[in-house]
Amino acid sequence: MNDFKNNILERIKTGELDMKPHWHFVLKTVLFVLGTIIVALLAVYLLSFLFFSLHQTGVWFTPSFGFVGLSYFVMSSPWILISFTLVFLLLLYLLVSQYSFSYKRPLVFSMIGVTVFALLGSLLIQQTPMHRNIQNFAERHNLPGVAPVYRSLAGERPKGLVLGTVIEVTDSGFVIESDKGEMIRVEISSATRQKPGSVYEVGDTVFVFGKLENGVIEAVGVRPHTGDELPPMPGRKGGQFMEKGANERPVLFDEEIKR
Repeated sequence: MNDFKNNILERIKTGELDMKPHWHFVLKTVLFVLGTIIVALLAVYLLSFLFFSLHQTGVWFTPSFGFVGLSYFVMSSPWILISFTLVFLLLLYLLVSQYSFSYKRPLVFSMIGVTVFALLGSLLIQQTPMHRNIQNFAERHNLPGVAPVYRSLAGERPKGLVLGTVIEVTDSGFVIESDKGEMIRVEISSATRQKPGSVYEVGDTVFVFGKLENGVIEAVGVRPHTGDELPPMPGRKGGQFMEKGANERPVLFDEEIKR
């Protein structure tokens, strides 16, 4: 031990080793912790923004509409945003793995911990109006960089997914006025998937997913839109709409097909 100590002291005297002051290590630790916190916050923000974007565009619930919906989800997802989110999650994992508490644990545990942390944080943000407020503020003040990003990722829906208000109920579905002011006729069949027991009346706001051509959309799926929370995944086929008339009798889709 004495030989080792003497060797170190000798190397310091000859200039082979540099002594670092205590504040150097403290500053390094503080900067490392601060960097980890910033990366963690950015990872949570990006993941929550991803959820917000999928919700606002309506792409979130399309996978429940079968293979067509799943393909649409893959093609319409914001892959640039997804890529940035994955990069920050990976960076957060690499930073966390440098802490002593993670040394004796399998790497997969650290990755799971980072993922769970990011998911919980993003889901908590989803319960707040944070992203909606940022979007509204950016649009009102036309913030460079921020407004275009929110507009492109959370303000424009891909073709085939329409948000609108029911203005007329027809024998085969209904007519909606989209949020862009377009009149679109929605054709519903027995294959249309939607929440069981759904009743659509004039004034209802709905998401419609399907093939849109010449102002007519053949609905693959229909979902009422609340605008306040992540839409639950639609379930089985089925539903009903209201027949216009004095009694406004609910008419099952199957009845319309038999007529």
